[in-house]
Amino acid sequence: MPRTLLWVFAAALSVVVSGCERDDICAQSTPTTPLLIIEFYDVDNQTDLKPVTNLLVQATDVEEPFQLFNGVSRIALPLKTNELSTAYTLTLNAGSEQAENTDELVIDYETLEEFISRACGFKVTYNNVEIMDIPGTDGSWIQGLNQEQFNITNENEAHLFIFH
Repeated sequence: MPRTLLWVFAAALSVVVSGCERDDICAQSTPTTPLLIIEFYDVDNQTDLKPVTNLLVQATDVEEPFQLFNGVSRIALPLKTNELSTAYTLTLNAGSEQAENTDELVIDYETLEEFISRACGFKVTYNNVEIMDIPGTDGSWIQGLNQEQFNITNENEAHLFIFH
């Protein structure tokens, strides 16, 4: 009887151990769906980064703001993976004593799903990206756009430069 019990235990342990493959853990270094990287530059000296002040970023179809950025010259924004367009309102000087100014960025693209692994699932890359600035009724704080990348496949370099 003890021998039978030992045999059942060994068989069960074998099933548990073989059920856990290396593929069941998604390593942190695995590339995932990239974010849109935006850098802000001085319109008068276009090689100098220029931090934004109280920049409120909000997806146009979401009530809650995405994030308030202050004193940064680089931001990262997610794009929708299940649609072919994402729009954000960018309000400069949000909640400050200076006059607020809102522009809208509309990002159109094609998506491409890529299977990574069983544990990590899929990642999406964005191709044929087109970015448009739509000035608000209060004028445009964005003085110019320079789209650096038309395919968003990683976050190694900025995809868009905004001059203000």
